[in-house]
Amino acid sequence: MEDFTQEEKMQQAMRLKHSRQLKGLSIEKFSELIGMSPSGYQKVECGRNSVSRKLLKNIWKQFRISPDYILLGERFEIDEIIINIDRCTDEDKMILFLYLHQYFVRKF
Repeated sequence: MEDFTQEEKMQQAMRLKHSRQLKGLSIEKFSELIGMSPSGYQKVECGRNSVSRKLLKNIWKQFRISPDYILLGERFEIDEIIINIDRCTDEDKMILFLYLHQYFVRKF
């Protein structure tokens, strides 16, 4: 992923850091969950190393953070919804789950 300018790489690093902080995770815990060493991840988050395809894939699998957001800063409506759900209390998440369950039971 070497086609990005240094400025773009720094923006990607800032989006990674922001995404990690939104999850309330330390560098150590975040890197563990995505299968990377803390020092290796920290180099990416600081902009010294580029974002790899493997890193993007692991972040998507673990946290559903869009590669388009990390690389380009583009968010889709579903990304915003997921972010907002993550910020909800467990009680609100349960209410949402029950609402969606009812919706799908009636629909199908």
